[in-house]
Amino acid sequence: MGHGRAQPAQLIPQISFVARGACVLVSDFLFEDGYERALRALVFKHQETFAVQVLSGGELSPELEGAVRLIDSETNAAMEYEAGPHALAEYRRALDAFLTDFASFSTRMAIPHALIDARNDFEQTALNTLAHAGLVR
Repeated sequence: MGHGRAQPAQLIPQISFVARGACVLVSDFLFEDGYERALRALVFKHQETFAVQVLSGGELSPELEGAVRLIDSETNAAMEYEAGPHALAEYRRALDAFLTDFASFSTRMAIPHALIDARNDFEQTALNTLAHAGLVR
């Protein structure tokens, strides 16, 4: 646990549920200690689990060039970075792998999931995405 923040993979398994229920987790799922343990805990505790992944435009398609300083909005940790075509292509490959792994894990665990692109009108995009994923009607 960094900076006094509870990590979902540590916190969620400790939650006691009185009965079966539904749980919608809305997150970027970029947990420091991974998302798998948190989602597994909900499923194994008989919670009908839904995963709604929200990523910003800067996360989905960063438009960076040259020397940049990146600051983590949750921890305020800073990192100096040289952004160019090679670095952005590497980032894209890593993001695609993460999204593919997340979708595969969710499918294996029978967790309906959706990715929301926060660049657009959030409310309309969220409703359309959730409807397409079968999470709302």
